[in-house]
Amino acid sequence: MRYFTVFFVFVCLSIQLIAQEEKKESGWKINGLAHLIGQMDGKDFSNTTPPHYYTVMKFRLGVEKQVFDDLKFKLEMQDSRLMGQAEGVMNNIHNLDLFEGYLEFNNVANIPLAVQAGRFQMQYGTERIIGRSFWHINERKFDGARLKYKRDNFAIDYFHIIQHNSTNYILKIFPGLYPYPSEQSTSSGVYGFWSKIDFTEKNNLDLFAFMEANDTYDDMSNSFLTRNTAGMNYNYKSGDFETVMEFAYQFGTAKTEILNSMGAIENKTEKDIAAYLGSLLFNYKLKPVALELGGNIISGTDPDEKEKINTYSNYLASKHKFYGLMDYFLDIKRGTGNLGLNDFYFKVAYPGLVKNFSGAVILHHFMSNKESASGLNTFGQEIDLVFTYKVIKGTSIKFGGGIFLPGDLMKEMWRTNESERSDPSFWSFIMIVSRL
Repeated sequence: MRYFTVFFVFVCLSIQLIAQEEKKESGWKINGLAHLIGQMDGKDFSNTTPPHYYTVMKFRLGVEKQVFDDLKFKLEMQDSRLMGQAEGVMNNIHNLDLFEGYLEFNNVANIPLAVQAGRFQMQYGTERIIGRSFWHINERKFDGARLKYKRDNFAIDYFHIIQHNSTNYILKIFPGLYPYPSEQSTSSGVYGFWSKIDFTEKNNLDLFAFMEANDTYDDMSNSFLTRNTAGMNYNYKSGDFETVMEFAYQFGTAKTEILNSMGAIENKTEKDIAAYLGSLLFNYKLKPVALELGGNIISGTDPDEKEKINTYSNYLASKHKFYGLMDYFLDIKRGTGNLGLNDFYFKVAYPGLVKNFSGAVILHHFMSNKESASGLNTFGQEIDLVFTYKVIKGTSIKFGGGIFLPGDLMKEMWRTNESERSDPSFWSFIMIVSRL
């Protein structure tokens, strides 16, 4: 591993130097990423089963070009896969995909307005509401357009994102390619805005609102989801003290129509959505350490509730950053059995452990927001430990892991065929990240 790391760092440093020379000579900006995460996964709460070992690797390479003064062009490609799962010399190209590709027009109509269109990532605020998924084998990106306005201490983005569109591209105009009667297209998208107000350098407020619209049709059912999310993020800093308050509320409707063999509606259900997320943290830099105390409350649905959906959806969030590094609660609905999550944590970070080396330990206590049908509400406790070493500029190595002590509710959820899985679970990783 040591020789691999030295070789890897040497290659990344060489590429960085080449990229800098290319930028000076041509005006093109070369960017890229090498990201490898090796993991040992023993998260199944059973000490009789062997852990899983796998390594995720992602490599990206892209270019940016500022055309004239007000037009920016970016193209970035990515290959992502599990190490050791190549499909063969002729078939492994399917993992190569467009990561980002867009045009951005600035100073539209001679005002501080930018128009961005194509494929791009979006991250706002703490990324608890809308963010990236950096640890995932295939990070979240969006197809669509954004209007970005910024002046003085105020900025606002309006975005129109297409997540899914079933309409096929019709290349040739023939009668047979246009079915009659025509079939209704299915689609899903996100439409909304995110704004930021800087009252002072240490005091700012984010306000946001967006709608997720999802239509799904198949032979036997029609589903319609309209979910609206609105809220705020308030950040205050004073010296070595910082606090962040975040709140979001979701409302809307979820409808399902079950069709009979003749295509007529046989059964119809409609549920109102009423869910919320609340977060509060306090951070204090008590040199040489930084202390953080926080809590997250994410609403769930009572098992006896039949008319409403009270479970908050965190589908668009940057999930690995929150609710424990072991990722039991990436999806709030599935990870909590629809019961929601109450997370209380304490973090101690040591940013200057030694030169270029930092460490942190995080303690979580997890509970469900609603009790289960059997009256249980304790998921358990998680202890995470992370160390980071900066090798050179743009390149770092992280390693660490976690232990989860399951509570009664987690044991109940992981029970299979009357066989209880109740042992402490564990997970460890080593990650290398290099950016151009």
